[in-house]
Amino acid sequence: YIIATGTWIFCIDFFLSYGRVKLNSSILFFRKGLRWHYIEFSDAQHIFRRVEPVDTKMCCGNVSFDRQFLVILLNDGTELEILLGEGNEKEASALLEKIKAYHPDLKYGFK
Repeated sequence: YIIATGTWIFCIDFFLSYGRVKLNSSILFFRKGLRWHYIEFSDAQHIFRRVEPVDTKMCCGNVSFDRQFLVILLNDGTELEILLGEGNEKEASALLEKIKAYHPDLKYGFK
């Protein structure tokens, strides 16, 4: 994918990929709908994961899924919630660890 954002053009095929999220040391790209969006880590002050259980009824019985979100609290107070997927806890954990390795100065975990 090639993404043009104002004066910057990114070829995000070379970024690390975690499901719907791609990142490098300074930028996180995420997909909402059909569009790619991005955020610079310099705009973030707090990052954590949110796990939302979803109970469903199926013909074979009840099933529970866990939806994984990456939540980024921005410097202006806005909370950005990015859906990482259903049930991919290892991938969500690996993504958060990679962000921690790139930016140890940010706050992580629960508020």
